[in-house]
Amino acid sequence: MGMRKFILTAFISLFTFSASAQFYVGGSVAGAYAKQGGSDSEAWAYQISPEIGFMIKNRLAIGARLSYGKANAKVESTWVNFSEAGTSAFTVNPYLEWGMLRFGDFAVRAELGALLVPEQESTSSASVAGYLLPVLTYNLGSRFLLKTNLNCVGIAVYADAEDNVILSGGAGTTNALNMGDLSIGFILLF
Repeated sequence: MGMRKFILTAFISLFTFSASAQFYVGGSVAGAYAKQGGSDSEAWAYQISPEIGFMIKNRLAIGARLSYGKANAKVESTWVNFSEAGTSAFTVNPYLEWGMLRFGDFAVRAELGALLVPEQESTSSASVAGYLLPVLTYNLGSRFLLKTNLNCVGIAVYADAEDNVILSGGAGTTNALNMGDLSIGFILLF
C-alpha cells in the first residue's frame, strides 16, 4: 500500500508541476561604443542572445541562452601609432532564476548560471564561468516581459589562462565578451 501512495503522490506532483509551468522564448541585445577624445581611438561591441526556458509558478525559471558577440578596438595615441584588434565569441549560458521581490508589474529576480565558452578562433581554449546577478523584469501584458540583466552588479568565478581561480565583480570573463553594465530583452510567455 505504501508504494501505491508514493506513485500516486509522485504522479499528482508531476501533473501539478507540469500544469503550472509556463514555456517562454525571448532574447536580448547588448552593445557598447566608446571613443576617446583627442585621438582616433574607438571601440565597439555587440551581443545577440536568444533564450528559451520554463517559468514555474512565476517565481522560478530554468532556461538557457545561446549568444554571439563581436568586438573591435582601434587605438591611436602618442604612445601607439596605430593598432586594431577584433574578436568574436559564441557562448552557451544555462541558468536558474529565482523571483526575490515583486511590486505590482515590477520584479527583482536573482540569476545563477554558467557561461560556457567553447574553444573557437578568438580563444586559445574553452572556458567556464559561474555567476550570480540581479535581473529586473517588468510585465508589459499577459504574455510579454521586459527583462534587464544587471551584469555590473553580479559576481563571477572563473579560471584565467594560467588556471588561477578568479572571483570578480560583473558577469563577464576574460575569455568571453563582457558586454558591460546591462542587457535588455523581451520574453514571450506561452
